[in-house]
Amino acid sequence: MLNFSKEKILGGVGSGLIAFTLIPGMGHIFFIIGLIMFVISIYNISKLLKKSDIYSNIVKSFLIGIVGTAISLFLGLYTFVSVFSGHWNFGANIFLSLIIFYSFIIASAVFFRKGLILIASFTDNELFKTSGDVMFWGAILTIFAIGFIGMFISWILLAIAFFTMPDTIRTPKSENSVFDSDYYRVS
Repeated sequence: MLNFSKEKILGGVGSGLIAFTLIPGMGHIFFIIGLIMFVISIYNISKLLKKSDIYSNIVKSFLIGIVGTAISLFLGLYTFVSVFSGHWNFGANIFLSLIIFYSFIIASAVFFRKGLILIASFTDNELFKTSGDVMFWGAILTIFAIGFIGMFISWILLAIAFFTMPDTIRTPKSENSVFDSDYYRVS
């Protein structure tokens, strides 16, 4: 039997803290603490289930998001500085910065979704898959700004998914089935 009681608490509290990063002043502290708790939980879950794909997909997701945000911020800062130095490519650079951010956020959401689908397939908790789907569609809808609300809802759903996850799993489901979900094939 695999015991997930510590991972449930770490993942649930971490996801909840990440969801509330919008709180002024304390948001960045909530994000850092929540991210550490969430990543530790995902790492432990992947070790217990002996599926390193779970952890690697989540880490790829965060790295892609960080790189995309950094590139977009750098280009935006460069554009801001170039306006004062006499270069007037303001519109094109801002548009390019937004396209880069949008592309990286979607790529990040794809990997995040893959990791959560794997967890859902092993724990029989469909809220993980739902959270991944909402994150993916929220990332796509960020172009209309409403996607950020979807991403917030996704983190709340993820916290609920962790708290409703079973404490113990007898054997990983993937050993007994051919298809765990419509996105991941286990032989």
